[in-house]
Amino acid sequence: MSTRKDLLKLVLMSATLDAASFENYFRSQGLRVGLVEIEGRTYPVEDYYMDDIISMTGFKADAYDSRSETLGQTIQKLGHRINYSLLNETISTIDLELSYQEKEGGILVFL
Repeated sequence: MSTRKDLLKLVLMSATLDAASFENYFRSQGLRVGLVEIEGRTYPVEDYYMDDIISMTGFKADAYDSRSETLGQTIQKLGHRINYSLLNETISTIDLELSYQEKEGGILVFL
């Protein structure tokens, strides 16, 4: 016999989550669902993808290779591991761009 204390409590938080689909699912399972929605300000967001970053920074995967490599070759050489040199170059480039434009902003990196 389970008591109220034993019940699982799940908290989902997201700026882009479709809360209604989760709410409908848990209600269809006969569970009581509470929903709290907090309105907030949204800020403009710019997405940069790997090819954007490589073009923007001029990054080369192999700094010792004097031949020029294509964008595709650079991406291939990077593989699936986090390249901290590229990450550092990216943040520095965006920071420099923001300072030239005299803009305030933040950088959010998803790895």
